[in-house]
Amino acid sequence: MRRLGQPTLSVITICYNHEKYIGQALESILAQKTNFTFTVIVADDGSTDSTQAIIRSYAQKFPQIIRPILRRKNIGATPNFFDALKKARGKYIALCEGDDFWTDPAKLQTQVDYLEKHPKVAFCFHPVKVFFEDNREPAKNVPPLKSKASQWTLERLVEGNFIHTCSVVFRRRDYRDLNPEAIPTDWHLHLYNAQFGTIGWINKSMAAYRRHPEGLWWDGHVNPTNFWKKFGIHELTVYAEAERMHGDKPGVRERLTRGVASRLSSILRADQTTFLTAAKKFPGFVVRYANFLLEQYQGSNTELDELRQKLQATREELEKVKAELGQTGKELKLIRTSRSWRYLTKLRRLLKGN
Repeated sequence: MRRLGQPTLSVITICYNHEKYIGQALESILAQKTNFTFTVIVADDGSTDSTQAIIRSYAQKFPQIIRPILRRKNIGATPNFFDALKKARGKYIALCEGDDFWTDPAKLQTQVDYLEKHPKVAFCFHPVKVFFEDNREPAKNVPPLKSKASQWTLERLVEGNFIHTCSVVFRRRDYRDLNPEAIPTDWHLHLYNAQFGTIGWINKSMAAYRRHPEGLWWDGHVNPTNFWKKFGIHELTVYAEAERMHGDKPGVRERLTRGVASRLSSILRADQTTFLTAAKKFPGFVVRYANFLLEQYQGSNTELDELRQKLQATREELEKVKAELGQTGKELKLIRTSRSWRYLTKLRRLLKGN
C-alpha cells in the first residue's frame, strides 16, 4: 500500500525511556490492515536509554509511515504530546503510547469505518486489556466486554475518565484551547472532543494497556498519597475545564459535583498543604462542592472525625481563603448564595467540634 500525501489518519505515539516496549508498540501499529493511508508520529521526550535508537531504526525501514520527533531534552509528557498533536495532519487521530500496544490488526479500520458511518459521533473507543507487567493482578478488560453503549455518556465522562488512551480514535480538531495544566491529558482531550458530538462504543477488545513501575500513573496504584500530592490540582483543573465546556448541559452538574467532591476528599486525606493550594486555586469549587463532600461523611463517625481534624489543622489558612473570596463583588455574590452559606455554617460548626 502506498502511504503518500496527506494521510487519512495520524497515529500519535509518545514515549520516554521505553526501550523495553517501543518495538512492540510500533510493530502493533505497522501490523494494521487498512484501505486508507496513515502515518505514525513518534515523539520521544529525550530518553536516556536506547529508545531513540530503536525509533530511528524503524524510521529508516518505514520512512513513509514513521515520522520521528527525537528531543534532546525532556520537556514533559504533556508538552511533548501537545506538540505531536499539532503536527498531526490526518482527518482522524489515534493514540498509542510507547508502553502500550494494539492487539487487533483491524482496529484502525474498524474505528474509522464506525466514524465514517456515524458523522454525529465525535470519537469512538473500545475495551482494553489492562495487565500488570509483574503479574501482581489478573489481567482484565476495561471497560468490561459487553457493556452497553448507553453507559458511556458525557455525564459519566465528566465525573471520571473511563477511556483508555490506546483505545480512542477521534476527528482532528483545532486544539489551541487545551489547557496544559489539565492532567490526565487524555481525559481533558476526550472532554474537549465531546463538545463536537457523541461518544461511540465498539464492543471489542483491540488494545493492551501495560501497568509497570516506570509508568506515569503507577503511583496511583501503589502510593495514592504521592499521587494526589502530584496530580490532585491537575485533576481539579480537568474539572474546571469540564465545567467551562459542559457546565450548562443537562445532567452534567450533578456528575461534576460528585467528581470534584471525590477529588477534594482524596486530596485532603493525602496532604493538607495540597488541599490548601487547591482551595486557593479553585475557591469556587471549595464553596460549591465542599458542602457535598462533607455530607458524604455523615454516615461514618471515623471518616468525619478524620475530616474534622484535618480541617482544624488548616483553620487559619481556610479563613484566609474565605477572606480572599470576599475581596471582589463576584466572589462575594458567590458566598452569599444559600448553598454557600450552608457550607460555611457547617464548616464553622465542624471547626468548633460541634
